[in-house]
Amino acid sequence: MIEKVRETLETWRQIILRTRRPRRDEFLLTFRIVLLAILAIGAVGYAIHLAARFVLVG
Repeated sequence: MIEKVRETLETWRQIILRTRRPRRDEFLLTFRIVLLAILAIGAVGYAIHLAARFVLVG
């Protein structure tokens, strides 16, 4: 059990050592894409809500 935890922690350590922080332009691009996706999903959810409201309420 303890050996499995040690192996997992070692794997995580190796991953962290190989990664790097994104450059500013990479970060901003990712931020914009995520923000647009969140807004799109929210808009679809709101449209479904409105459609259901008109169908159920009349």
